[in-house]
Amino acid sequence: MCLTREERNYIVSPCAPPSAMAKRKFRDVVSRLLSSKRRKSSAHQAAGEQANANAVVGSIKQHTPPEFKQNDNYVVLKQFEEGEEGGCSVIRSTTTSNVFVVKCAHEIAPARQTNTSQTGRRRPPPNEAKMLLRTQNHHNIIHLLDVQASTPPGRHLMYLEYCSSGDLLEQLRTFRRQNVDPPVMFTLHVLAGLSRALAFLHHGLRPTRRTRYAYRENHKPIIHGDLKPDNVFPRWPGMECGMPDVVLADFGMAAFASESRGITGTPG
Repeated sequence: MCLTREERNYIVSPCAPPSAMAKRKFRDVVSRLLSSKRRKSSAHQAAGEQANANAVVGSIKQHTPPEFKQNDNYVVLKQFEEGEEGGCSVIRSTTTSNVFVVKCAHEIAPARQTNTSQTGRRRPPPNEAKMLLRTQNHHNIIHLLDVQASTPPGRHLMYLEYCSSGDLLEQLRTFRRQNVDPPVMFTLHVLAGLSRALAFLHHGLRPTRRTRYAYRENHKPIIHGDLKPDNVFPRWPGMECGMPDVVLADFGMAAFASESRGITGTPG
């Protein structure tokens, strides 16, 4: 704030006891100084808070999975045995070399519905797809890239991002083969990542600043239902501390808390 020479004289020049007009003038000058200082301080504080928020949110959203294109050509790199929830394969694009996971999942239809031709209605996507669509863009939850109806009726193809380092169980077995304990920092990092994922699933909490969280409006609590090392994946490159991101996957047993079926899980 710039003061006129007259205003500076009211503040810095010694003088005889001021008149009533001079007192009012002095109060006005001081008031202007204080107001300007408060505005600058508030602006700097707001800018700092916004920068911190952008830095944290940016670190959460930095991971962007490769783009998936339906009309691209893909080759199968690895195929897993088909389980109760369907089959799973690792595929690679012949044009971009991006790698994805495709899961062939099926939805159990009501007894009165045998196929889409009889009902004339499109079957809903599988449970895992419905749950993942509610958790999109969370840093610690697997990204669903696309879901397509397949044949026979009742089957869907789900395309997900690929984590090339295997699952957490495989990593723990590697530590065991090397006869070493998992590093404390790695253990804490895994716990922190899973805590963020579960905080979002259970309560709709998402980090907005380094020590604060925000509630997601109209969030419906989700129970994963099959939390185990087989369903936790390290994702490289990581965004924190030089460690891999911790990603929670396999939502085939997930359900809304209001519709929970009690104790669930799969062997492992």
